[in-house]
Amino acid sequence: MASRKTTVPLLILLLSLFLKFLMVEALTINSNDIDLNKACIEEERKALLEFKHGLYDPSGRLSSWIGSDCCKWTGVDCNNRTGNVVKVDLRDRGFFLLGGEISGSLLDLKHLTYLDLSLNDFQGIPIPNFLGSFERFRYLNLSNARFGGMIPPHLGNLSQLRYLDLFGGGDYPMRVSNLNWLSGLSSLKYLDLGFSGEIPKWIGERMPSLEHLRLRGNMFTGDIPEQLCWLSDLHILDLALNNLSGFIPQCLGNLTALSFVTLLDRNFDDPRIHEYYSERMELVVKGQDMEFDRYCQL
Repeated sequence: MASRKTTVPLLILLLSLFLKFLMVEALTINSNDIDLNKACIEEERKALLEFKHGLYDPSGRLSSWIGSDCCKWTGVDCNNRTGNVVKVDLRDRGFFLLGGEISGSLLDLKHLTYLDLSLNDFQGIPIPNFLGSFERFRYLNLSNARFGGMIPPHLGNLSQLRYLDLFGGGDYPMRVSNLNWLSGLSSLKYLDLGFSGEIPKWIGERMPSLEHLRLRGNMFTGDIPEQLCWLSDLHILDLALNNLSGFIPQCLGNLTALSFVTLLDRNFDDPRIHEYYSERMELVVKGQDMEFDRYCQL
């Protein structure tokens, strides 16, 4: 009987400890939930507002950029626990174009890793040099936004960059004085770039991480360099709509990761007779034995 009397208080004690444990866990979860909803940092909110003031926004796309919590603004994402702005995505998705200037206030977003201003209308303004100062950048897309001038070589400082799209397009194709700065982007996996001249032979040597190389619609001349065969992780290669000559390197067929190749896409449009002719060649090489030199003379 005595053992039973001691067992009951012991069970009560254990139950009490268990309930306390549950309460502590609940408080911890609630605390984490508070962290997950942390508002943005005031300095960064002010930086975004200054950036907004420099933009031309005729459609009012940024009308949500009011109030104290910038993490809830359209196109802005923050780190859930710290409140730091990590992403600004203002890519146009419906003809609500932004223009104006890109303010240096963005430099106050020290944790920014993602910036997309593509498909807007910056009417020939230069890409600012200070974009090369964002050491944390992983993603940068300024394509088809009508930027003018030279692509700043300072972008070569973005050693952690994984995705870069600077295809010009439109009436303001981007220009480059040289491409040596690209060699600093050793972590790059996606590259889409608009420029003229010859395809740099050193891309295969200095950009070993490339998985997607899109150089469509430029004014390339000369051969397709065999050095592209050194890109062992390459999945997609697009060199269409250029003025390339010579033969397609057979070694491209040895790239086991390569799954899609577009090397030829010539369109002829005569508006006087409203007839359209398209010639297109797509070569899918992964897992297939293809004789590239059958089609090679471009």
